Amino acid sequence: MRKPMRRNYLVHKGIQIKYAVMVIALLLIYTIILMSAIFGPAFHILSSGQISLADRAETAEAVLLLNSSMWPWIGLVVFLFGGISIFVTHRLAGPVFAIKRMLTTLGDGDLTARIQLRKGAELQDLGDAVNDMADRYESLVSSLDERFRNVAIEVREMERQNAAVKKSVLLTEIEAVEQLLEKCTFKKKGKTETA
Repeated sequence: MRKPMRRNYLVHKGIQIKYAVMVIALLLIYTIILMSAIFGPAFHILSSGQISLADRAETAEAVLLLNSSMWPWIGLVVFLFGGISIFVTHRLAGPVFAIKRMLTTLGDGDLTARIQLRKGAELQDLGDAVNDMADRYESLVSSLDERFRNVAIEVREMERQNAAVKKSVLLTEIEAVEQLLEKCTFKKKGKTETA
């Protein structure tokens, strides 16, 4: 069954909103520069006093008409580009969010965690590299775990052997003491007895 597509485009709000605000700020700066280039000469003509009053009125009317028709379009463009920047940053923030979540899960001990980015996603190479690193990490931990188990088995075996050796040595010493006791002579009040 196909996995449902996520509809949340703000996966990392801090980064995405920051870049949307930057795009909008750049568009507003661009708009101010463009408006200065468009309206600057007209305002210069209007303020110079070198043209007749009728020409001034006609120029002022043209500037006001252009001004009133331009601002809605400029607002629409700024809004559209701000929205588009959310979708564009989603292509970066989405994989970054997935990589961060996977690394957190891996750090919590789930060595099977892997990143599954959409086909053709930005940072696909980084996701693949992180998955390769996770594979090597899982293999290393598995190898160390296996070595630890083998060492634990060897230690238990050595403890058993050591206990058996201690028991054998102890039994040998007890037998030696018993033999010595059999050879020893004890003196009782006035008599000598052999054990």
